[in-house]
Amino acid sequence: MSWIPRVVVSVGLASLAVSQERPPDQAFQTVHLSVARQPDAEKKLSAALDDLNNAIIKGGCPPCIYHLWKTYGQQSGPFDFLWVASWPDRATYENIHATPLYNAAWNKHPELGAIRSGEIYNRYVEVKPGK
Repeated sequence: MSWIPRVVVSVGLASLAVSQERPPDQAFQTVHLSVARQPDAEKKLSAALDDLNNAIIKGGCPPCIYHLWKTYGQQSGPFDFLWVASWPDRATYENIHATPLYNAAWNKHPELGAIRSGEIYNRYVEVKPGK
C-alpha cells in the first residue's frame, strides 16, 4: 500500500528561523520548504533523501521516510521543493536522528547546506475535526 502524507502548508516570510524546540510527544510532520536554483539541485536532494530514507528504514520506521515534492506549473512564491516526513512521536524522531547511520547520511551530503540555505522548516501536529 502506498502511503502519501497529506500536508497543508501556510508560509509567512517572517518564519525563517528553524524550530529549536523539542519535537512534540504526539504524531507530527516535519516540513522543509527550500529554494534551490542550482541546475542539479533536484538530483542532489533526491540522492541525499534516498540515503536518509535508507537510514530511517534501517532505524526501524519505514513510514517516517521523507517525501520530496517540487513545484509544478506557474510557481507562486520562491520555494522550489517541499520535503516532508511523518513521525509517530518525539522518541522515534529523536532516536532515528541520533543513529550513526542517519548522521553519516547527512554528513555524506554537504551540498544540503546550500540547498537548505533560506529554508523554512516547521513541525506540524494534526488538528482533529471539531477540535
